[in-house]
Amino acid sequence: MKLLGILIILNALVVAAWFSISGTANKWIIVVCFAAIFSGIFFLVSDRATEVSVSGIGTIKAAVDRATSDAIQVAGLKARIEAQSATIDLVAKEAMEAKEVSESLKEKNRDAEEKLLTINSTLEKAAISLKGIQDVVDATKEYYAESQLNMVGKPFPDGDVVFNTPISQALEGTYTMNGNIASFKEDSVSEAIYRHVIATYPRFPFAYWYLAYTLRRRNDASWRAFAERAVSIFEKTTLVAGHHTNHDTVLKQARELLAQ
Repeated sequence: MKLLGILIILNALVVAAWFSISGTANKWIIVVCFAAIFSGIFFLVSDRATEVSVSGIGTIKAAVDRATSDAIQVAGLKARIEAQSATIDLVAKEAMEAKEVSESLKEKNRDAEEKLLTINSTLEKAAISLKGIQDVVDATKEYYAESQLNMVGKPFPDGDVVFNTPISQALEGTYTMNGNIASFKEDSVSEAIYRHVIATYPRFPFAYWYLAYTLRRRNDASWRAFAERAVSIFEKTTLVAGHHTNHDTVLKQARELLAQ
């Protein structure tokens, strides 16, 4: 089609030139030549042009199915792109909103977890405090009387007035006094008395300690069991309010000896 258009244009130009040079050209010849030139131009641009008009002659029309089809496809593609763009914008907006909600929930969860940890810590401390209180109550109920006695089983040191108890009377002869300090004996007679006091008054911790000390001096391995029993009782008597200070002193000594 392009080659035909070129030939038509060249022939029209040649004819127009010849008539012009020869001086025989007239109006209609010029019009025909121009019409031929426009026709050739039409064939050259037929892939793009849909209509060529020549004044005084008429209109040349050509259907360009390919161009029309391409235009329709381009329009459809543009519409799809615009629709997809709107969808993408909507999805992006929803994703951003979902992200903001997710971050807000994470922050709230962190706050809730921190508060829960604080509550758990408070409850644990409260439980420990309650256990401590309960331990004191139990120790007071079970060991109050023994907690008030000193190393020789008396509530007060001897002075102008002597306060004896069944325990102090049972321990007589097993110790010597140097002021307010008692030194307990380690002979077999004293050992038998310690065992008797333990059997008769099992909540009196000092008897266990005296027997443990006596057995240890004899290299008797059973001393440790009596020392451990003494410690377990001292750990309760020292919880009682107003307990005798001898309990704290001997508890410390027994723990140090067991640690060796």
